[in-house]
Amino acid sequence: MSANISLRLAMRKLWSDHVFWTREYVIAAITGTANGDEAAARLLRNQEDIGNAIIPFYGQLAGAKH
Repeated sequence: MSANISLRLAMRKLWSDHVFWTREYVIAAITGTANGDEAAARLLRNQEDIGNAIIPFYGQLAGAKH
């Protein structure tokens, strides 16, 4: 599998996760359920995962931008 395809598949998974955890956080924030902190922490970790996924292709500086 080429590097471009690998990156595309990885980014698709990471952005799907991002949408999922954003939804979980919003629901928790609106309803006041106890898992809001967990969802927020996982959402922030996903941001780091996205940055780490692009480092091999675009470099450390690109991966560290928020």
